[in-house]
Amino acid sequence: MPDLPRAGSRILTVAVALSISVVVVEVVFCTVGYDFEPGREKARNAWPIFYRQPHIPVGDVFFQREGPATWSGKVLRTGYVLSGGRSEAYTNEPDVIVTYDSDGFRNPDTLSDWEIVVVGDSFVELGHLPSDALFTTELSRLVGLRVKNVGVSHTGPLAYVTYLEHFGAAPSTRHAIMIFFEGNDLLDLMRERDAVHRFETDGDRDYRSLEPQSSFIRAIWRTVRRLRPQRAKTELDAFFRERGVTLGYAPPDVTDLPDDLRAALDSSLVAWARAARKHRMTPWLAYMPCKRRVMHSYVRYAELNTDTWQPNDLPAYVRERALHYGISFVDLTPALRHESATGRMTYNEIWDTHLNRHGAAVVARTLADSLSR
Repeated sequence: MPDLPRAGSRILTVAVALSISVVVVEVVFCTVGYDFEPGREKARNAWPIFYRQPHIPVGDVFFQREGPATWSGKVLRTGYVLSGGRSEAYTNEPDVIVTYDSDGFRNPDTLSDWEIVVVGDSFVELGHLPSDALFTTELSRLVGLRVKNVGVSHTGPLAYVTYLEHFGAAPSTRHAIMIFFEGNDLLDLMRERDAVHRFETDGDRDYRSLEPQSSFIRAIWRTVRRLRPQRAKTELDAFFRERGVTLGYAPPDVTDLPDDLRAALDSSLVAWARAARKHRMTPWLAYMPCKRRVMHSYVRYAELNTDTWQPNDLPAYVRERALHYGISFVDLTPALRHESATGRMTYNEIWDTHLNRHGAAVVARTLADSLSR
């Protein structure tokens, strides 16, 4: 019978020695600043600008894009493939040239004054569309006024207020429109609220510079993760006129909103209205529905889809809160759903769930009608 205590002692000795070695190696590599992932900047820049996080600090805790900048190619196809997509989706997507001004927004550099500013996240940036297809560009044509696009992916309502303060005001500006996206603006709001709280409490803010990845332990962990077999990506949620679609976000029901989130939403609306009125602008909130709401009842769900989401009263709740603070409200849902009822797609089909060119045109017409009234 083997000497179990002696064997256990040897295993323990080896484990301790190995642990000490790993710690020593970790300290050495961190001290010398060795970079285990020297290609991270190149890998980030391989993505279209639209899908990158903004990383230039602005305000207390927020970020803007670097500018001026240009990206050309197939935005959707490139993002889809880099994310692990394996189908032929977007292979026929036309090449586009996507430009950003000196502040990292989707405007011509010649824009120095404007009557309307539109602020929001990726649904305003729409970095897969050329400049002439943006709904802000079409809105300008429809109303005969200059419109500034202040949209940045990966942002939320508190960032919108900061953007309005830093980039939204001009001598002629009279209307400030927040595009509130129901898919993730509430989540982004809580993330931004926590970031503001950390800054106000400890003076800490996040930075997104690509520092050398010097952790040996992290490098090993990431190597192991890359070796694990990847699950096939779930892309098809449903079929619209027999075309496969990804539905994406399922916005929460009002009854599921915790009290602190309700309070944070109210606080952000107060800040938005105050910032607009300080610059003598009329504050607006345009409710951007997610693809799932717009296409609900017009799709046939895939066999493996167990989704039970039903349209809820979140738009009505946001409308009530906006009007409570004197913010003009526009619900973009009816116009977009009308297009679904007639069989017209207003969002990208697979993987990406942003507005397509036609959806952007519908939004522009709806905003133009509301402004004219």
